[in-house]
Amino acid sequence: FCLESSVDWRELAEATEAVLFRFGLQSIADRQTSQLSGGEKQVVALACAMISGQSIIVLDEPTSHLDPSGKKMLWTFLEEAIRNAPHPPAIVVVTQYHHEVGHFDRTVSMELGSITYDGPPAEVDNALRTKSEPISIHIAEKNEPLLSVRGLSQVETPGWRLPEHPVRDISFDINCGEAIALC
Repeated sequence: FCLESSVDWRELAEATEAVLFRFGLQSIADRQTSQLSGGEKQVVALACAMISGQSIIVLDEPTSHLDPSGKKMLWTFLEEAIRNAPHPPAIVVVTQYHHEVGHFDRTVSMELGSITYDGPPAEVDNALRTKSEPISIHIAEKNEPLLSVRGLSQVETPGWRLPEHPVRDISFDINCGEAIALC
């Protein structure tokens, strides 16, 4: 859908070939998506998101239901795609798997609806073991953030009740080129 909405239909075949080449996906070009593994499907979806030209891409649980080789394929692809992109987007990954945060520049951890850690992935486990209170966050102004969220909270709507521990008063910034994992 990303290609179909971003190029003229007469140029679709050429654009598809360019994306397959850019992301090294020529080996799966002749297969139906129903014949792809879970990891291959996620890689194709990520390639489509990367070519959309968006400055922020959010991946919600991208490794769910993937076997170890599919997970490795996805992380390898993501790291190479960001490294080789002329203008890499900010990548926000939502995951419940703490062992996956090592792939990122910054980790933000939440518990009971509050941020409990914001910093380098290498320090997250130790910080979470020693902190029991939510922390306040100050982000140094290096450059203008691509996305700035202030006071985000879940609200109850008709037909949907709040979870036991709703998200409350969350604020954060995402800068150009950052890759962030939310746990």
